Amino acid sequence: MARFRVEIFKRLGGEGWENRYHIETVSFTTAPANVQDIVDSERAIHSESVLFEYARVSTLVEGDDLFLNIPLNVGGLVPGSTTGGLLPLWNVIKLYFHKDLQRPDYKLFRGCLGEANSESGTVSSGFQSTVINAFSPLITSDPKVIWPEEGTGYVDLSIDPLIRPRDLHRRKRQVSSPPLAGT
Repeated sequence: MARFRVEIFKRLGGEGWENRYHIETVSFTTAPANVQDIVDSERAIHSESVLFEYARVSTLVEGDDLFLNIPLNVGGLVPGSTTGGLLPLWNVIKLYFHKDLQRPDYKLFRGCLGEANSESGTVSSGFQSTVINAFSPLITSDPKVIWPEEGTGYVDLSIDPLIRPRDLHRRKRQVSSPPLAGT
């Protein structure tokens, strides 16, 4: 079995973003079969206003440019009327993917938080359950759908209850060097 990277590209208005996952399958040609399970889990928590543009499957081999784009062009499954209006996209849910005796991996999800599923800066307990229920089959099915980049599979999921701010376009800060002495 080999591991591959899956990226799900989403858009809301003029802003785009993606989430990355790792899957384990027999070969590159069988990898796209796992993409729909990941897309279905993500769609279950995103607003219908969020467009899932395409998914990309690629190898993890450095320098290898083998990839496949899979067009999706579908919206999220959560009706806008039930979110109470989406919060700005810098508000994210942090979902932890726990591994045995190791630091957990995490994914940040934007475009799914609304006034109706948040309470005073936290994710409502009902929506936390919705997210956990949407992603649990990906780590509990046999065979598992998503994997860490290295090591054994995920064993549990949890959500940071605080709504986190996250820049849409993170850039590295330019560090200027002080002039050399005596010049």
